[in-house]
Amino acid sequence: MNLSQLTDQNLLENTRGLVKQERELIVEICRHLREIERRRLFSTLKYTSLLEYAVAELKYSETQAVRRISAMRLLRDVPGVQDKMATGEINLSHAVLAQTLFTKEKKARREYSAELKLKLIEKLAGKSAREAQKVVGEINPDMKIKPLTFDMIEDEVLREKLLRAKGKFAHQNPGMSLTELLHKLCDLVLQDSAPVRPRADSKAEVLRQVRRRAGERCEHCGSVHALEVDHILPKARGGKDEPANLRLLCRACNQRAAIEKIGAKKMFGYLKAPVRHYS
Repeated sequence: MNLSQLTDQNLLENTRGLVKQERELIVEICRHLREIERRRLFSTLKYTSLLEYAVAELKYSETQAVRRISAMRLLRDVPGVQDKMATGEINLSHAVLAQTLFTKEKKARREYSAELKLKLIEKLAGKSAREAQKVVGEINPDMKIKPLTFDMIEDEVLREKLLRAKGKFAHQNPGMSLTELLHKLCDLVLQDSAPVRPRADSKAEVLRQVRRRAGERCEHCGSVHALEVDHILPKARGGKDEPANLRLLCRACNQRAAIEKIGAKKMFGYLKAPVRHYS
């Protein structure tokens, strides 16, 4: 299939369909892994464990294999999760997090019925990884998100720089944590907002107005990454440098707007590298 020939709508619909198939396929893989474990088929192939089989035979990385085996065991113990994973209500990360929680709770001699497990899993539905981590952290303190510390920084040069920066604020805050330091450094960088190219004072002020009006966020998707001021009506078509004709977009949304205005064929010549889009 030549994807470049698909309409925007067909491309989006096809992608949604593939993701749906992927979710259903992960559930089927988990079911197959369960049956292979039940029959101990990995032993027939001279592997000592299901994990070894998944890595050596199925070519998963160890992390990928552990995640799928963990999800498989959750589906085994809580059959009601299967449909939720297939529909995307619960994703693979949720399943792994829940199974990790139940394993830790079992070791602490706190047993959960399948019904109670399902209720706890439902609390993770639709949550981001960080939000889900907070949910399980409230149940088991060992799974709480750990606060940032300087010892976590593996790059020795970066750690030294951060400690030196911390020293600059020692008189104001002698016991400054890494989180507090990062807040302080970000505040200093963002004080004057994003830099603008040198222009006549009136134009620079117009750009500042647009940024303030948008709250320093993309007016289309809400991202704060790589923000750019865009002309709603292009200058080539008579658009003016005035707030009513300007909007703040992230680079990805700005490029998409250009594709819609100018056309994909012309714009793709300028878009050589993939867009990294953060929200």
